[in-house]
Amino acid sequence: MKDFKDKQNDKTASFTKDEILEFYKEDDKATQCLKRLLGDAEHQPKLIIGGKN
Repeated sequence: MKDFKDKQNDKTASFTKDEILEFYKEDDKATQCLKRLLGDAEHQPKLIIGGKN
């Protein structure tokens, strides 16, 4: 499996909720925002955060 940094450059990659939270675990503010966002989005089939066009 690709590591998180490699997956960030792959426009077709998908991340699990746990992968995203693990990556941002050092940043409390980002973690709180992501938990709230991911919690609200659990019922949605796909969530895209950021990325380049």
